[in-house]
Amino acid sequence: MTAPTPDQAAAQIEREKFEAWFEADSVLEHSNWFRLDSDGDYEIACVQEAWRTWQAARRELLARQVPEWLPIETAPKETEVLGWREDCGAMLMMHTSYDRFATDRECDEIDEGTLFLKDWFGSGIPWGMVRLEGSEIPTHWMPLPADPTAAGAGEVSKP
Repeated sequence: MTAPTPDQAAAQIEREKFEAWFEADSVLEHSNWFRLDSDGDYEIACVQEAWRTWQAARRELLARQVPEWLPIETAPKETEVLGWREDCGAMLMMHTSYDRFATDRECDEIDEGTLFLKDWFGSGIPWGMVRLEGSEIPTHWMPLPADPTAAGAGEVSKP
């Protein structure tokens, strides 16, 4: 017997989640709820319909969780986001003023007009945050993904 492909393994895990949910919410006991026919469909029509609904709801939920690139004009201020421009791809950026991340010494050495001027700043590793001007300003943005250590990260909730 050959090992299942990653897609087959994921599909099996998805079926197991569905079946556990279906059984937990069923008022009737049935020993053959999840018997499959030769096409891989559930033999019992109401189970097959619930499975199709489950799959559609999961697709919709996953689609909503994938952020899209949005026009830069809609980006929040004072919040780190991913920015994108054609010549360099994605970058970490924020619309803020230089005083937000400048050292005390840098704040003392720069004029207040420049220090507090709101503008786009991008991560210019190894230089830290740098002011983005003119064609350097990204054209699109999206929110940063959730921290992988946050509770529930990597999990997809039930539909």
